[in-house]
Amino acid sequence: MDNKKNFKIILIKGIWKNLTSRRRKQLIVLPILITFAGISEMFSIASVIPFLSALSQPEKANEIIAFNGFFKFFEIINISDPFFISISIFLICVSVSGCLRLLTIFSINFFSAAVGSDFSKKAYRLSLNQPYEIHIRRNSSSIISSIVSNTDRIVSVIVSFLNLLTSIVIGSALIFSLFFINWILSISIAFIFISLYLLLGIILKKRLNKVSKSRASLTQLQTKALQEGLSSFRDIILDNSQDLYVRIFSRNDKPLRFMAAKSDFIAASPRYIFELLTLYVIMIIAYIYSTYSGLNNNLLPLLGSIILGLQRLLPAFQIGYAAWVNITTNVNSVLDLIRLLDQPENKNNSFKKLF
Repeated sequence: MDNKKNFKIILIKGIWKNLTSRRRKQLIVLPILITFAGISEMFSIASVIPFLSALSQPEKANEIIAFNGFFKFFEIINISDPFFISISIFLICVSVSGCLRLLTIFSINFFSAAVGSDFSKKAYRLSLNQPYEIHIRRNSSSIISSIVSNTDRIVSVIVSFLNLLTSIVIGSALIFSLFFINWILSISIAFIFISLYLLLGIILKKRLNKVSKSRASLTQLQTKALQEGLSSFRDIILDNSQDLYVRIFSRNDKPLRFMAAKSDFIAASPRYIFELLTLYVIMIIAYIYSTYSGLNNNLLPLLGSIILGLQRLLPAFQIGYAAWVNITTNVNSVLDLIRLLDQPENKNNSFKKLF
């Protein structure tokens, strides 16, 4: 258990330590942008209430306290139609929310790509600036796999970490907005989905850790097989041993591909199961309220806001879960790259003086 905690600490410290000052400043700004995206999601869910209230009870649409400012603004510009005002509020909130989400996704992906470029350049420079004795002792295939494959994985891990943070912020904002609408339903829905994803995470944690270790070692073996085969082409042609080298490569490449497929399946599959569960939850809520409260006009805004909230909440949970799976399955590969980034740089090579 302590080793797993140490791995996570080394991973976070290793990434942070190797970030440039510019990337650190950008990383500090990103959570602020994510927070604004979460707040906008909360308003987009809340804005559906006056819209649906205007459909069912137009005379009561402007009685919603949270949107009194909007209604007063429209009154100032001589617009008094509650249905038009409600639609405008809903479209403004949804548009702002959508734009902030797009900006967040853009920022996360381009920030991660920039970090990946910085890390691969640094790892290559440090590897070249090692003493001659180290160059002849170590396996170049592990260096190549770390710089090429593991850099891609560290980009993927950073994207996943920021997506996980985004899903936590947006999920919390959505739960809070549902809490504002109906606190009993909000607590029940949050408890059901959080419990299901936590249970799934506990069940799969050991398996994902094994996948992480296997992917890191198989990537090195795959690169080694390629390098040995391509560098020994003269011997291979003379010995007619092409099939032997293809089998060696396939022995490492095939399990690696299947592990990637397995990891992707584990990350994506819960979404479709929980989408079905969401439909059951919505139908149960509709049945309970229609049975005990009757089919009144207040039911439409409540159900509409809950349906929209769940439709936004489930992807947030799924993105967070998929991000956790991706981080867990790539942690060992990222640690291999961090070891390269932590190696000392030897710029004063003795051969320069000799020449």
